[in-house]
Amino acid sequence: MAKLLDTSREAKVNVEGLPRDIKQDAVKEFFSSQVGGVSRVLLSYNERGQSTGMANITFRNGEMAKKAVAKFNGAPIDGGRSRLRLNLIIDPNQQPSKSLSERIKAVPVTNKNRPSAAAAAAKKGPNKRAAILKKARAKQQPKERQPKKSLEDLDKEMTDYFEEKQ
Repeated sequence: MAKLLDTSREAKVNVEGLPRDIKQDAVKEFFSSQVGGVSRVLLSYNERGQSTGMANITFRNGEMAKKAVAKFNGAPIDGGRSRLRLNLIIDPNQQPSKSLSERIKAVPVTNKNRPSAAAAAAKKGPNKRAAILKKARAKQQPKERQPKKSLEDLDKEMTDYFEEKQ
């Protein structure tokens, strides 16, 4: 987690399992007094305006956020009936970028004298299975096609068919 979080920047913590009757100011006051460094708290509400028991807390730096998670993740609430769940939110856009030497890879050295895979396959000869299938198809005699029927023949067949049904 230390490599993924730049501790000098703001960090967010998602808190779940808060009592539903708690207010946003109370959450901010609690985490400010216990951990410190709270810059913003957003409590989530449902469509009826009631608290969902979830909050996003923004800390001024990553150290404070990690401290809050370490101290209060799994902490019992209301005599142990439920427990807090704190998750550190890591923004992938804030991750420190890799150095240039880590990002550039050298071109692999190839042996100019070694034939490519396509050239080696051409030297081996054709695919034996394909050759066998080609011979088998050549041995098969083409099916004789029936001559196309004229409109008169089709009409005659249709009238014969309907006469048989009656």
